[in-house]
Amino acid sequence: MYKLIRFEDLATRPLSTVSELYKFAGIGMLDNTRKWVYQATQVGKTSPKGSVNAFSTTRDSKKIAFKWRVKTNSTIVQIVEKHCGSVMKR
Repeated sequence: MYKLIRFEDLATRPLSTVSELYKFAGIGMLDNTRKWVYQATQVGKTSPKGSVNAFSTTRDSKKIAFKWRVKTNSTIVQIVEKHCGSVMKR
């Protein structure tokens, strides 16, 4: 048995996705874990301005999830969507 987790779901709904994973595994999630997930994925909302750096493990997960589409050349995006479209739809 396995649980499929899409990166986009984890990035856009980190707390609920991690909660689903813990539930699937039959493990109760600790409040400290819940707090860490929130803080690690909500950079601009929980960190003081200017404290984010390139080496930080904290990111705004919602911005990261679809960043490749904005930063990548549109021709490359079309190629990725053409070859991976059926998997992305699933």
